[in-house]
Amino acid sequence: MLLSPEDNLQSLIGEELYRQTATAMATRGYSEAMVSRMRPWAIVLTLNMPQAKTGIFLDYSLYLQAVDQGKPVRGLEQMEEQLSVFTTLTLGDQISLLRDTLREQADFPQLFERLLEAYLKRDLQALSALSEQSLQVSEEGLQQRFTEAVLDERNQLMVRRLLPMLETGGIFVAIGALHLPGEKGLLALLRQQGLRITAVY
Repeated sequence: MLLSPEDNLQSLIGEELYRQTATAMATRGYSEAMVSRMRPWAIVLTLNMPQAKTGIFLDYSLYLQAVDQGKPVRGLEQMEEQLSVFTTLTLGDQISLLRDTLREQADFPQLFERLLEAYLKRDLQALSALSEQSLQVSEEGLQQRFTEAVLDERNQLMVRRLLPMLETGGIFVAIGALHLPGEKGLLALLRQQGLRITAVY
């Protein structure tokens, strides 16, 4: 997430965008010294997350419960694979995403509330629509490239790794809700493999 020692964010993105970035990150408790060392994509990720209240996010909570119950835990992805979605973005794409993120900052609290509401209602269509809305970017083609990298390609990988586990049975799988809906989502991909999907409430 950090630039090489000889680089700094200000020289990469220019003074005006850097000042906007430092101001936005200050609201998250980041010092300017830290911000100047961060890569643009890392800042985009940080600003696109709701502000933490407890420090215990859902994935970690589920992990702690599994460990407490003596259950084995495996990841469907490696950390390097998740990060490669962002580390392979060109600098130009990272800067475009950063500009769009800063421009939309004021709308994020309301968007997070709507995402949470849709999640609690188990409304995958609404989640998908809200996600698409939040990924509206100004640079032509970037949204499609980003969606393919963040969702579609990762969905294919997760299905390949899930199938042997599902054949064994007796597993609990936690996956980000935005990976589930759509023709390229996990539910459709698993159905294509002959699995029966049943919603349990």
